[in-house]
Amino acid sequence: MPAWLRSGLGALGYNSKESIYIRQANAMIASIRAAGTQEDLFKASELDMKTFRDHHSVLSLHLWLLNRRIGVDSQEDAHHVTKLKQELFDFFWEDSIGRIRELQNVRELMVNKHLRTTQTYTFALMKDLDQVFIPNAANTEPKSNEGHDQSVLLGQALWRGVFQEREETRDRSVESLIGYLSRADEMLEGLDTESVRWGRVGWSECL
Repeated sequence: MPAWLRSGLGALGYNSKESIYIRQANAMIASIRAAGTQEDLFKASELDMKTFRDHHSVLSLHLWLLNRRIGVDSQEDAHHVTKLKQELFDFFWEDSIGRIRELQNVRELMVNKHLRTTQTYTFALMKDLDQVFIPNAANTEPKSNEGHDQSVLLGQALWRGVFQEREETRDRSVESLIGYLSRADEMLEGLDTESVRWGRVGWSECL
C-alpha cells in the first residue's frame, strides 16, 4: 500500500481500534456466510439449507466456533476480545434480520418479533454447547453428565438445538454434524489468532 494511501486512511481512522473491530467482525461474518453454503455439510447432516431454522442453526454453530476461538489466547487484551465479540454478534443479528426479511409472509412489523425468537433458540443452542465444552473448575476436562462422554453430550445438544428434537432424525445425521464440529474446532485451534479474526478459515477442510 503506498505511503500516501496509508497516511490518508490513518487520518480517516481506518487503523483505529474501533475500525479494526468492525472490519474483523465483518470478515468473520463473511466466513460464517461461506460456511452456510456448504451443500455437502447439509447433505451429510440431512438438514435443509433452504429452511430458515436449519440454515440459521448451521450458521450459529460457526458463530459459536469463532466466538469460542477468538477468546482462547490468554495473552490477548481482554478489552479487545470483548469489543470484537460484541461487534461479531451485532453483525450476526443484522445479517439475521436481512435473512428474516427475505422470508415470505413476514411483514416488516413482525421482523423484530422473529428476531427475538431467533435469538432465543440461538442462545439456547450456544449455552448447551458451552456446557459440553467449558472445563470444570477443578480440572481441564470437559463437563460430563452421569458418565456420558463428550460426543454423547454434544449429540444431545445438537439434537435439541439444531435438529429440534425431530423424531425422524437419524443417528448418522447427528454423528455427521458431531464429526464436522469436532474437526472444525480442532482446525481452529491450529490456526493463529489473526487468521481466525480476519476470517481466513478453511471450513471445507472439515467436511
